[in-house]
Amino acid sequence: MTRDQFLEYTWQKYPAFTDLGTEWLVGRVLQVEGSKVSLAEETIAVLDGEDVHVPDLGANCPVSILRTGDWVAYSRILRKVFLLSPCVSGAAPLDRKEWQQFLRKTQTYFESLGFKQWLTPTLVPSAGVDANIDYFEARGVRTGRVFRLPTSPEFELKKALASGETKIFEMKMCMRDDDDTAIHHYQFMMLEWYRAFCSLADLQEDILGLMRCHDPQLVVHPCFVSIPEAFRKIVGFDLQPNTSQLELQELLIKEQIDFATSDDWNDLFFRVYIARLEPWLTTLGFVFVKDFPPQQRSLARLTDAGWADRFELLWDGVEIANAYHEETNPDTIQQIVENEKAKRIDSGKSALTQDETFLATMRRGLPPCVGVALGLDRIYMKLTNLNNIFK
Repeated sequence: MTRDQFLEYTWQKYPAFTDLGTEWLVGRVLQVEGSKVSLAEETIAVLDGEDVHVPDLGANCPVSILRTGDWVAYSRILRKVFLLSPCVSGAAPLDRKEWQQFLRKTQTYFESLGFKQWLTPTLVPSAGVDANIDYFEARGVRTGRVFRLPTSPEFELKKALASGETKIFEMKMCMRDDDDTAIHHYQFMMLEWYRAFCSLADLQEDILGLMRCHDPQLVVHPCFVSIPEAFRKIVGFDLQPNTSQLELQELLIKEQIDFATSDDWNDLFFRVYIARLEPWLTTLGFVFVKDFPPQQRSLARLTDAGWADRFELLWDGVEIANAYHEETNPDTIQQIVENEKAKRIDSGKSALTQDETFLATMRRGLPPCVGVALGLDRIYMKLTNLNNIFK
């Protein structure tokens, strides 16, 4: 009997199966091999031979006509499988079980460290502070009200810190209007957490602990690299917080790296970084990169030496996390927001809207704190050896 024949003439179409006693195992077919059928919960051995009928389910289904994606019920007593809902599209479904377990385990890890899980809104007045990150807008069909979708929950979590919280985290679906790539999707799961009265080293320990939580057998030997040290090592250039645009242009000429006359300071820096530093950093495996130029501080403090007090975590060249020793001076925060708004206007983009509630809350006092945003999709990819985020 073919699958089409079974579905047309034998199958009791779309039964309303409600008996979830211990006799029955229900699930979606992941793989069929001979008489063995792999479901999400376990692999079952189906008994061939005489057909049986069960009230409300009808005839059992031959293993030979099962397809990946079919929903089935398996009787442990009869050792027969019954078709509940066939996969008719021909496309194998994504198995999300391991991803959901990964998210639950992440949540449990942070709760075990004494963090509170925080929930933040999805429709917000401002998508963020970074002029280089493009965002999505949402408009009400009836009222016409316009909101932004968050590129990060940063503003809302900092409001909570200014209201008295000291250890908070959130796993938040965020959106950025970027092109899709093998390691980036416009909609992704971000893990962001903050510690008051702690250091960036504490965040690094949090990250390493999270890795051990998900894979106790994983052994990583993190490297620690500063941007100025990398410039000296790779291109023989003494990068300083006050390095001029002209000096970067001269470095690009020396390195025979093309640039445009319209490039600003950051454009020139990243041309060197991508062409020379990034390939070397990729060879280091698991690396914390620190001491970024002040032009890339975002809302980070500056160190006494004038560098942005932040780090990025790269794993085989893939950016996993971005951490900041947060700026707490409300006047400086206000100025940074204004500067980023002006950068977008100068680049021909629409101005960033301001979250006035965020700025007002910062004036109530943000405690000394550190915070980090980590891409859960990307770290899951690395831990499970996936090479494409869409898998």
